[in-house]
Order: sequence, then structure tokens, then C-alpha cells
Amino acid sequence: MKSLFLEPSSDILSDKMARADLKDTSPEFSTLTQEDNAISPSINGIYRHKLEPGQLFCCSETGIKFQVKSRVTIEYELEYGKNYMKQIKDSGYELVGPLFNITVEPDVVSSVHLPHYLYLEGLGKDKSSIKYGHFKDENLHFKTPTSINSSYIVLENPTFSCAGVMIRSTSFWPLKKKSIQISGKVLLYFRIMSPHKEDCKEYRTHLYLVPRKKPELKKLDDLKKETGFIKVDKPGNTILIVGETYKVKTVPDGKVMPEFLQYELYEGTDDLPFMEINVGGRASSISLELAMTRDEGKTSVWKGELTGGDLQDQSVMVRSYKQTDESQQHFVMKHRMELIEKIHPIGPVIDDLLKKEYLSTEQMNTVLSKPTPEDKMRALYDYVRGWGEKDKEEFREVLKKRHPKIIRDLENKS
Repeated sequence: MKSLFLEPSSDILSDKMARADLKDTSPEFSTLTQEDNAISPSINGIYRHKLEPGQLFCCSETGIKFQVKSRVTIEYELEYGKNYMKQIKDSGYELVGPLFNITVEPDVVSSVHLPHYLYLEGLGKDKSSIKYGHFKDENLHFKTPTSINSSYIVLENPTFSCAGVMIRSTSFWPLKKKSIQISGKVLLYFRIMSPHKEDCKEYRTHLYLVPRKKPELKKLDDLKKETGFIKVDKPGNTILIVGETYKVKTVPDGKVMPEFLQYELYEGTDDLPFMEINVGGRASSISLELAMTRDEGKTSVWKGELTGGDLQDQSVMVRSYKQTDESQQHFVMKHRMELIEKIHPIGPVIDDLLKKEYLSTEQMNTVLSKPTPEDKMRALYDYVRGWGEKDKEEFREVLKKRHPKIIRDLENKS
């Protein structure tokens, strides 16, 4: 069993931090514009950028910020390793922000700003349970942040590997005096079922509870769009409590499955739990209320409504989506099912994508660990789905090189 290295109990926040930094719950101020210093990924899923000293660089997609002492190339990606999560929980901590796998020369980064999801006002003045957690030699280590504000923790002269913001959960749950509160958001996705059959027409809404600044929410939008759901933009900010159970009430009466949803912090976006709300197609509007269920009663934490105008607009959008989406899809997405069934062996394709740096070694290993060629292709599509049009076209060329007959047949079919 892997051992865990925890900080000594005497490792507490300095008096200076207690007086100044930890009292600051206002948004972080930076004189640097995001346009001048935004980092964008050079390869899907892997972020790489050459940084110059003296500036604070911010990743516009994940929110992480770096300041460096000298010119350096930094590389990082979001980490979803299950073993990492188990080690964090076994150590008595909860991950409360993205987990980053960071590679950079040692002693070059002067400070890192790691985004977190915490609602700091819920902690009061004592924020000593918030830590910079990182893995070294497969063991979990903790450091006290240099400063903490409403969106980030800051650590000067950091040590890197896999790193993220963590909070000591064991200091909350045994006494039940406090709860880990998250700056959360309610996401709604809408679809009309059987839109041309009035007798069985139905309005279907999927409701998700997520951290407000969770990365890769665009990936969730794309996943829902593939199944015919359209995102509904409604004010959704709220405070969520880790481990708390929530219930949705609808007006007019609708069916909600599951009836209750326990909020937890989940990795990635592929398997996020949600509530499905089905309302008859004759409804003139749909009112939703999210309530926190406790023994003493129900506390409303969010309300939203799909008005008659919303339902009409969504009806038009759904019809338009069905008519145009297939023709606008890239070749590799339009023929996803056929490619999953027919492309084997997949090894040469993976080798080409790795050589062209469209996949990392870890992503390659994840794909190749699947038991069947179909499972390998499905795992590969988890990455392809988020690629841009240029990257998808390169994927198509790789497939055409390795399996020319299959691609020609599908091109003729198109």
C-alpha cells in the first residue's frame, strides 16, 4: 500500500496571513489583460506555452495562473486519475478545484495561482484547512498557501507534479459544525421528445449541479448536443454543500428521476449525475425549484422558469438542430458509429496520433488498455470529441492512411 505523507500538525498559517491574506475574499485584481497573457492549448487536452518572466499568465480555459523567473516552456493537463482521488480521500482531504498534472523545469516558477471552487464566506475566519496538495514519488504532500482569496490559492516557489487545492474534510464532518460549501451553478439542458406527435409530445430537461468555475463545461455542452439537448441559459449561481441531498420541485407537476440527488465533487464531465425532469407537451411553462432536503425541512437554494416563449424558441431551435446538425458535423463525428465498428487494428492509428502529438502517452495508454477494438475506439473518441475542426481533419487523414478502403466507402456514402 502506498504511504501518505501529511504535514505536521504544527504547520499552521502565519500570523501575517491570518491578519491579511486570509481575510481577503474579494476577487483577485490583476493589471494584466487576459488578451495579452492568455494561454491556449497547442494540443487538445495538453496545454503548452512559452512564458516570459515578469508577467502573470492565465489559462483562459482552466483558470490556472503562472508567474516565472526566467523564460521557460510549461506543460500541463487536467488529471482525472482514480488512484489520486482515493489517496486524497484516504488522507482526510477533499479536492476542491481542478487537479493539474504540471511539467516544468524546477525552481523556475515564482508563483502559481490554483483555482478553487470554495465559497470562502462559509468557512468564517479560519481557513487553515485549505492546502496546496501535490504528489511527489507517488505520495501526497501538503503545503500552506502563501495567500488565499475568493477564486485562487497562491503558492510561491511551488513544487510540481499533480497539484490542486484541497481542504481537510475531517475537520468538518465529525463535529457537523461546518459544511464544505461550493460556489456552484445549476445547468439546464432541454429537449422536446416526439415534437410532431401531440398526443405523446413531452418536454425533457436535464438538470446538473456543478462548481461555478469547473473546467471543460463546454465538453459537457458538446456531449449533450450529440444527444439532441440544447443548453438553456438561465441565472444558475448558487451555493452547494458537499454531501448534501437536493430535490427538484416542478410546476406544473412533472416526473423527476431520480427524486433526490446528492451533491459531490466529480472528476471530468463524462459521467456527471443529473436529474431528468419530464413535463407533458401541453404545458405553457415549466417552473423549477431546487431545494436542499434536511430533517428539519426543505431549504430552497435556486429557482428558474422556462416560460412559454422559451418553450417556443426551443422548439424552433430543436427543429433547426435536427435539420442542419448532421450536415454540419465533421466527417469523423458524422460516421462515429461506423468508424468504431470497422477500424481495427487501432494500434497504427494510435501510433500516428502520438507521433503527431495529438495524444499524450497517458492518453495512449488509456485507449490501449481497453479490452476490445470497439472499446479502444470509443475511448479515443472521448478525446477526439473535443478537438477542433483542423485536428479532426488530421484524424481523418490518419484513418485514411491506415484504413483507406473504409474511409473511401464512407466518403462515397456521404
